[in-house]
Amino acid sequence: RTLARCIEALLALDYPNREILVVDNASTDATRSTAARYPVRLLDEPRRGWPAARNRAWHLSQAPLVANIDADCFAEPSWLRELVGAVQGDERAGAAVGRTKVEPGRTLAQRFYAAGDPFNFEKYLDRSRVQTPSWGGGNNVVRREVIEAVGGYDAATYTSGADREFHRRFEAATSFRTVYAPRAVIWHEARGSAAEFFRQSARFASDAVIHGELDPGVAERVRGCVGRNLGYL
Repeated sequence: RTLARCIEALLALDYPNREILVVDNASTDATRSTAARYPVRLLDEPRRGWPAARNRAWHLSQAPLVANIDADCFAEPSWLRELVGAVQGDERAGAAVGRTKVEPGRTLAQRFYAAGDPFNFEKYLDRSRVQTPSWGGGNNVVRREVIEAVGGYDAATYTSGADREFHRRFEAATSFRTVYAPRAVIWHEARGSAAEFFRQSARFASDAVIHGELDPGVAERVRGCVGRNLGYL
């Protein structure tokens, strides 16, 4: 439903030297026919979950930098230029994570979702220690050598929520780090139903069990998100 708008925003980027890969992640809707209307490369990944889908694109792309965006997100024209500039401007940067904002909603549920600003990393950053977010898989760019060094996302363990583990793993295995690019902006569609909030809460709670083994601090943040969603319900 949102794929055409996502692709059209990517085609309008002010960064001409790029290839757009669309991964059909075992969909049963009009994903393939929608993508076929545009000058993109369409790939198949039968294993469900965005970690497996992005790994498929990473392995087939030969680009020195690979960026990720979700199908329900819409990039501003300068998005890719800002992400690439953040990585190329810092020789220690193996990846850059951008700023994801939520579009204003119309229904009560959508307005609740947008007001929570769930993808705002800035409220978690400790500027005194210049920390950067180690998640944000739907709005990032990664160097090719980082992908080759660690093999991409852990699609065997995760169907979602694999971005934090990936960033932690590559930072431990290489000399690279993740940097924050606040001007690399995309807009996320406002989600819109109580049922979706419940499903999201259940998924986040499951991810927190896995992440808690790696980083106890993430469990507190996930509990806050789950609490907000259940509070709305």
